[in-house]
Amino acid sequence: MPLPGREKMPTYFAPTLVAVPGGVLYAGGENWKEHAGSQGLMTCLDAKTGKIKWQAPHLPSGYQSPQDIFVIGDRAWSGSLNSKPGEFDTKYPE
Repeated sequence: MPLPGREKMPTYFAPTLVAVPGGVLYAGGENWKEHAGSQGLMTCLDAKTGKIKWQAPHLPSGYQSPQDIFVIGDRAWSGSLNSKPGEFDTKYPE
């Protein structure tokens, strides 16, 4: 099953990958709107099998920039830097 992502990949954007214990977090920028960022999915893939462990909403990132994923302790954070600055959401990577 393909992961969600942008249909066309402009030079100012790239998918985000972050390694976490036992997996990889991915955000691909689907549902991108010009000057508003992307409100899509954050996906956690199992490191051994490559299968999707979970998916959760990802807040819109900043203007024409890759998706933000911050891992602090046992949580993955995404932040809204464009439509609602200062809003953060958290998910458990496992």
